[in-house]
Amino acid sequence: MFQKFHALLSTTLLSMIWLAPWASGQQPAPEVGTETPVAETPAGEIVDEIVVVARRREESLQEVPLSLTVFDATALEDRSVVDITDVGTFTPNVTISTTGGYGFQSSSATAFIRGIGQLNTSITDDPAVGLYVDGVFLARTQGAVLDLLDVERVEVLRGPQGTLFGKNTTGGAISVVTRRPSAELGGRLSTTLGRFNRRDAQASVTGPLHEKLQASLALLATNRDGFSRSLWNGAEYNDDHRASGRLALRWAPFENVTVDLSGDYTREREAGSAQILLGIQPTPILDFYNRAQLAAGLLPAIKELWLTDNFYENYSATPSFVDQDTYGTSLVVGWQMSESLSLQTISSYRGLNLHSRGDLDAVPQVISEVEPRIASHQISQELQLSGVSFDDRLTWVLGGIYFRERPRNRERIDVMEDLFYALEAVPGPIVSPPGVPAVLCDPGPPPPGAYCFGGAGNRLNLAWFGGFGGETDNRLETESVALFGEATYDVSAKLSATFGIRYSRDDKWFDYFSTSAFSVGEEDLFNEDRWSAVTPRVSLAFQVRPASMLYLTAAKGYKSGGFNGRPQGSGILQPYNPEKVLSYEAGWKNDLFARRLRLNGAAFWSDYDDIHFSSLLSVNGQPIFVIQNAGRAEIRGFELELEAYPATGWNVSANVGYTDTELVEVAPGVAVSVEDGVSLPKSPEWSGSAAVQYAFDLGEQGVLIPRLDYSYTSKVYNDLLNSELIAQPAYGRVNARLAWTAFSGRWEVAGFVTNLTDEEYLTHGVVPGGFGFSLGVPGRPREWGMRAQWRF
Repeated sequence: MFQKFHALLSTTLLSMIWLAPWASGQQPAPEVGTETPVAETPAGEIVDEIVVVARRREESLQEVPLSLTVFDATALEDRSVVDITDVGTFTPNVTISTTGGYGFQSSSATAFIRGIGQLNTSITDDPAVGLYVDGVFLARTQGAVLDLLDVERVEVLRGPQGTLFGKNTTGGAISVVTRRPSAELGGRLSTTLGRFNRRDAQASVTGPLHEKLQASLALLATNRDGFSRSLWNGAEYNDDHRASGRLALRWAPFENVTVDLSGDYTREREAGSAQILLGIQPTPILDFYNRAQLAAGLLPAIKELWLTDNFYENYSATPSFVDQDTYGTSLVVGWQMSESLSLQTISSYRGLNLHSRGDLDAVPQVISEVEPRIASHQISQELQLSGVSFDDRLTWVLGGIYFRERPRNRERIDVMEDLFYALEAVPGPIVSPPGVPAVLCDPGPPPPGAYCFGGAGNRLNLAWFGGFGGETDNRLETESVALFGEATYDVSAKLSATFGIRYSRDDKWFDYFSTSAFSVGEEDLFNEDRWSAVTPRVSLAFQVRPASMLYLTAAKGYKSGGFNGRPQGSGILQPYNPEKVLSYEAGWKNDLFARRLRLNGAAFWSDYDDIHFSSLLSVNGQPIFVIQNAGRAEIRGFELELEAYPATGWNVSANVGYTDTELVEVAPGVAVSVEDGVSLPKSPEWSGSAAVQYAFDLGEQGVLIPRLDYSYTSKVYNDLLNSELIAQPAYGRVNARLAWTAFSGRWEVAGFVTNLTDEEYLTHGVVPGGFGFSLGVPGRPREWGMRAQWRF
């Protein structure tokens, strides 16, 4: 199949190059950055020039030789984007969900790009897609569901970014760039009301405090009731209750020096995500539990009884909540040392406190309940020296970074905590062990060698006292250093070559303390290790026409190794090796028809090795997350993105992504039976979106803009085992928006509907090994609302 797509892309590429200078009989498009005469193209009817910092320097999107999607503040608003996870909906080959590992943790951003990401949200494993805010790396997936507050743009970089962005960007990087304070007084106030009692308010202001000092302040409150509920106790899930703020200062003590200081804080108090029961499969441990419950005359057995007909309902009895505080500060100092040389430093601190609770069963009985408390603190210091040389033909950047993080996770796990009391209520030792036929216990006393549970005072019942519940206290310290450099040389007026390289070293120290886990008493373990890697990037860019570029890129990515945070009573903290990816990419960027049409695309092939595979197992009834190096996969595919202004008032955009992932080699000793040929999780074969809008010019009455958005995702597997019960079939969603802007531009009122057709879909799924449950996390149903905004 890939050969067919390769031929299609090659034909498309050649046709674009051929048609570029003659499209619609017009002259070649002007170079990016030049002005288009107003008489030839009405204002607002050409594709905007977008400035990005994807290569750690400001340059036009169309000059960057990598696959890159950018959303500015207007584009985010037009698409009714609420937080960073919505960005994945409109970006080809990108999936971002709010859960991973434990499905109830609604504030954990799990991102996958081109088939590469990480499901596990434990502190012992790192993300494979780097998330950055103003150049600062966010190490934890917890707290990474960012409100897009006072954002200038979001840049999504596909493919390994190991040279300039460093470790943990094997899939790519998502860079959020916030607005800098302005020397002119301005701001805005907005409010949003909608379904599920939605009540959002946002305010921002910026302006001068002094001749050389500007400031900005942005505040946001988000409130929505839950759309899922428990039929057992009426509890609601999937609500939103967040408050966030951001303060930024810009000081220019000298003409060639700028100092940017910012701080942010977010507070969340939510019920967490619902987990619906998709199916129950018989297992020895579940059969044992059911027989004990029935023998004691307690709750009905765990069978299909607890399945519901409503996609947004379950029978969970466990109180679920997510209480989280995230905060941080950064200091960026820029010094223009000369016309051709500049220095920048980025200093940062970030903190996180998370307390959450939920279950892994969605039934009234307490089969598995988890209560983690996570605290994390990180600091980083980055230095960048950049410049131009050789008559401006060589553009380069050199840098180094020091990073340290200290996360801690104290976690309580209760497994079948009511089983002991059920066994005590059973009239005699009549419940056989898991996997042993009941006939050996009933009728009559057990035959020799058969030890059966049940009956008040039966010593065997004590094995389930506390339900094998355990408490763990994990402490990790990570220290990373890196040196990097990249240079682009203009070989000729049309040909440029880029070479970059990075050396990374990661040291990790891990303490593990556990009580009452697996009935082995206390475990107090320690391990340390060091990993290092060299990650180069090489690319060639050829400017076929002033607004048409071809490029070829080869790059390596690296994600540091770690430790299996669940030693399973073995007394060994087993480390696992780093992930590595080698990717090749061929792409093109075109502005056609006097910049009325932008058509960008890329085809890629990646060799993905030592994949970090996280699986949820059951060992002696205890849910255990195991992280191992699963093997090697091959990934191939393409992206194609279009934006056009076909006629006055019209704007059309569309994109499509294709990703073919295949696990071609399974590493020996993998804990779960993973087969060759399976697809990687969270990686739909096809993804894409399309939008159309028209601006009705009402003269002095303003502008009226109706807009439709459609997004599509083909079938998604939510685990590496490709479990069909938790797979999400192909689905599409439609958003609609109608906005009116006053003639002055100060007032705007917009009505919107998201998921117009009320499509039911899963954002995540998990099969807790051994228990027999298949769980899914439902996505948001149809919602509507109205937003009013005033700018000053």
